[in-house]
Amino acid sequence: MITLDLARRPAILSWEGRFKDSSIETKFLTGQSTQVANRIRVISVLTGLAYLSGMYSDHIVLGSSKEYSLMVLVRGVTCLCALLCFLSTYVKRRDRIAPIVTFAYFMAITVSECTELALRPEFSNQIIPFLVLVMIVYYVFFPVRLSLQITGGICATILYSISLSLGAADMSVYLLVNVVFLLVNLLGIYVAYTMNVAARREYHTKLELLETNDRLKIEIDERKRASDKLTEMATIDELTQIYNRRNFINLAKIEMERARDLELEVSLLFMDIDYFKRINDTYGHSMGDVVLQRLSAVIGSSIREVDIFGRFGGEEFAILLPGCSLEHAEAKAQQICELVSSLNFAVDKPESPVGAFSTTISIGVAACVPKICDDFESIMHQADTALYQAKEEGRNRVVLKRI
Repeated sequence: MITLDLARRPAILSWEGRFKDSSIETKFLTGQSTQVANRIRVISVLTGLAYLSGMYSDHIVLGSSKEYSLMVLVRGVTCLCALLCFLSTYVKRRDRIAPIVTFAYFMAITVSECTELALRPEFSNQIIPFLVLVMIVYYVFFPVRLSLQITGGICATILYSISLSLGAADMSVYLLVNVVFLLVNLLGIYVAYTMNVAARREYHTKLELLETNDRLKIEIDERKRASDKLTEMATIDELTQIYNRRNFINLAKIEMERARDLELEVSLLFMDIDYFKRINDTYGHSMGDVVLQRLSAVIGSSIREVDIFGRFGGEEFAILLPGCSLEHAEAKAQQICELVSSLNFAVDKPESPVGAFSTTISIGVAACVPKICDDFESIMHQADTALYQAKEEGRNRVVLKRI
């Protein structure tokens, strides 16, 4: 992406109306390449045919003379330059080659017109207006650097003046013509510079808009990532990467309403790790975090995608099982107890009394039957009561409650 320093805006263009930054100028010319090429093709075809047809009038006026042969040679060279100008728009590096060829073509036209003016001075009233038109076209439509356009314009004026003087023109006419060419040059320079500046300002504005859009896109992406992070922090427990208490309850209530509308049975497992405080006191809180993480991962991998799994806080967890009967919920709870009790946690502390330990979990299970229970608070109360009973009866067990 090209970065534009807006503080440098007044100085981004040279005296020719071109970008000072060559990389920007190259991109601008590349973007204008097709339009400029089409313009050159049209001008080269029209002017080439015009010069080719001029041989007929030369023959009528000059006949089969040396002057006519010279005009045929000059017109032939000019038509050849027109052809080269046309073909230059199809080469690979046309943005560099075409301007040079078009400048050479303009000089060929100038020499041709000056030669005709010297050989046919009586047609000066017709040739000079045509020369003025050619110079205007040169300044306005030919994609040449302004410095090269000025050089071409000055050379053309000098050649026109010499040719006019060779024809023994009246001094007043001579001066008038030179004044006209001077004004045409000044007007052409002004128009060419104004067009250069206008086109590049428009391109510069587009680049600024693109840069602004890119910055806005980056800011939007950053804000979205920050928003997603905040949303995740508000809904996901950071340690275990499962739903936190608030989000679990919100999702559970939504699922309870859906189950009520569809008359589905819903079961809830409320779980508590046995003697978790002893694990923290014996092995440290970092090991306690490891236990929470591994239990969450094992339990989470054993449930269905439709089940809602969350951490209530500390060592307490809950799973809502939509469309699941109390009997199936009990089987799932027993499976979780077996999975948890089969886990071993390695201890790498030298002062630890054992090299590894295991833990167990107590689970209270409650189920809501359609048209009897339709709110989360009721099933949560029953599951919590069942969990308390499981603790009272010795832990590492499953206790059921049906509403």
